[in-house]
Amino acid sequence: MPIHLFGVFAASSILLGYLITMGEMKRLGISNSFLPDLAFAILIPAFFGARLFFVSEHWQHYLLNPLDIFKFWEGGIVLYGGLLGGLFGGFFFCHATKLSFAKISDPVALGLCFGLALSRLGCLAAGCCYGKPTTLPWAIVFESPLAIARPLHAPLHPTQIYSFLIGMAIFAFLMAQRQRKAFNGQILLTYFLLESGSRILIEFLRADSYFITSVLAFLIFALSAVRLMQFKTKQRGGSSMTKSAFKLTLLIFAAVFFAACGIIKTQQITRGQDIRATDVSQIKKGVSTERDILHLLGPPTKSRETEDGKEFFYEYAKSGGPQWNLLISVGGGTAIKTLLVWFDKNGVVTDYVFKSS
Repeated sequence: MPIHLFGVFAASSILLGYLITMGEMKRLGISNSFLPDLAFAILIPAFFGARLFFVSEHWQHYLLNPLDIFKFWEGGIVLYGGLLGGLFGGFFFCHATKLSFAKISDPVALGLCFGLALSRLGCLAAGCCYGKPTTLPWAIVFESPLAIARPLHAPLHPTQIYSFLIGMAIFAFLMAQRQRKAFNGQILLTYFLLESGSRILIEFLRADSYFITSVLAFLIFALSAVRLMQFKTKQRGGSSMTKSAFKLTLLIFAAVFFAACGIIKTQQITRGQDIRATDVSQIKKGVSTERDILHLLGPPTKSRETEDGKEFFYEYAKSGGPQWNLLISVGGGTAIKTLLVWFDKNGVVTDYVFKSS
């Protein structure tokens, strides 16, 4: 049975986040007898929310292939959809059990912060949440056709590592500030402020960024800032931590700003022949043969023998030319299309996966 690092880090992030929340509840003198039920009340709607937002971002594909919506084992989740789903799940659980949502949210926020930061290493292992091409010396290169990152064999921003390091920095900040909070819910709001603020900046460096994700990040950032400012004016004790949170947010903004100004250049890439969706739609599982695929799409970018037969990998990547980033990218975007086709030993197509971004 294959063990995928993405799954290992996902499971580890849930377990360690749970333990951190449990430890913080013990420190605060809060009974954690309900914590297993709360965890399920958060995780289940979080998963569905994350999946729903992914489907909404790729609605063209799922409109034509509605049954693929339920193929969650093939991947496809969005962080902010999971955050909103988990938030509503936790809120309704607390409402149903007569628990204080604001009081419980702070311990949960600490576990959530650590868990999500750790899960970014799983993203690095899978190649998802990948960055734009860059000439920076710390760029990373993905070579396996099974990696989600595109284009392959090109230096990309290690946005997964950026997110991991920023997430751990936010966790350390929240742990240092937790004893100075002035009201229940302050840790959660501060986490939302810092997480969304850093995500807005990292979106400029990610190649798989989507408009709806950027909008959600900005809304969470704005709402968290407004709510914290309201508490700041009402309770003077909360001003110290709020000021520190804003300073850390400004520091993150400044760091990414100077990294983005003038020194990041998008490479000009043109690789492979264009893969048209109309051609891909002609591929029939169990009917099309290797000869049909070669006639339809031409020679593959790569091919290899497998235990069950053969695999063809097609890749098409084209950028709009040199592109300098000054927070907001100026220039043409990058179009990337990939296609994996699997054949049995008789040369008949058994399955295929097509992705266009």
